[in-house]
Amino acid sequence: MHTTPSIAILILAAGRSSRLGTPKQLLGYQGQSLLRRTARAAASVAGSETTVLLGFEADLMKKEIEDLPVRMLLNPAWEEGIASSMRAGILSLPLSVDAALLLVSDQPHVTTELLEKIIASRTSTGKPIVACEYGGTVGVPALFSRIFFDPLLQLRGDSGARGILQQNPDAVFRLPFPEGNIDIDTIIDYQNL
Repeated sequence: MHTTPSIAILILAAGRSSRLGTPKQLLGYQGQSLLRRTARAAASVAGSETTVLLGFEADLMKKEIEDLPVRMLLNPAWEEGIASSMRAGILSLPLSVDAALLLVSDQPHVTTELLEKIIASRTSTGKPIVACEYGGTVGVPALFSRIFFDPLLQLRGDSGARGILQQNPDAVFRLPFPEGNIDIDTIIDYQNL
């Protein structure tokens, strides 16, 4: 009997946005905050559970998404960098989860359809990692099968999972997502949006 794999979606939204000077998660785009847009897209993916990792200004972030069907998890070590949120998210997952889809809240063009395409690509290609390709690189949103949870747990500081993607090219299916190159790190990025 074929069962649908259990997919966890982890939104890494705990950072301070130091380059921007204001929490980018709360910046408005098309009538809602970036965090709310991302959480709504993720929560709409069938057969998955979404966890939002919070840290900086956690209470403000919670208010932004408290009515959505997402689990909120405080990362007490958020000041270390994004790796700490990945670890907190992975460690919170039950054993029934066999893949984690990692995303951030500052890519305004992430949609439910994109996330569903990532999950479907894992099934259709048999690859243990599906990562989005944009701007000459691969990155988030990216899905990692359980066999890569240990390497994710070894990450430290402000380094994301890009090193794992680069070290395991044969394990990665690269899904074109040109709009992934648009993310909000500075006020100029936001003005250009």
